[in-house]
Parts: sequence; C-alpha cells; structure tokens
Amino acid sequence: MYLLDTNICIYLMKNSFPSMTEKVFSHSPSEFYISSITVYELEYGAAKSKWCERTRQNLHLFLASFNILEFDSSDTVSAGMVRAHLEENGTPIGAYDVQLAG
Repeated sequence: MYLLDTNICIYLMKNSFPSMTEKVFSHSPSEFYISSITVYELEYGAAKSKWCERTRQNLHLFLASFNILEFDSSDTVSAGMVRAHLEENGTPIGAYDVQLAG
C-alpha cells in the first residue's frame, strides 16, 4: 500500500517526473491511496487555479484512478496523539501533515 501526498499527486498530474509517473502507473491502482485531506488540498489548489473548471475536471479524472481514504473520528485521536508527541519533542509539523501522520 502506498499513500500519495499532495506534492506527489501534483507531480503525477503534471507528469513532472516521467520516470516516477511511469513507475506509479505500472502498478495496480489498488496499491495506491490518497487521503481525503490530500483531496481537500488538491481541490483548494484547483479552486484557486486560473482555469478552475478544467483543473477540477482533470483532478476528478485523476482521483478516479485511486482509492480515497477518509479521515474519520478514530483518525482524530491518532493525529492528536502524534501532534502532542511531536510538540513535546520539539519537532512540530503542519496541521495537515499531522492529520496524515495520524
């Protein structure tokens, strides 16, 4: 199982790194997941795009190839514990990254 983050999704959609794109799409789509948090970040980026509707259409076509993992109430507990642990150790990370780590 591979969890794709926002940056990797953007690279894949733009084919920024052809060898990475080829490697990902040579595997079964069932091996790859995208978090609903990442979907939110991608939707936000699309909404800000100069070509909003076209970007959103391309995004939805891209997302259709992958499994989406929903961020649910049990994930909030894990994310809260991860955030507290990281802050306690002086290594905090961004709010969305904490949710993904949880």
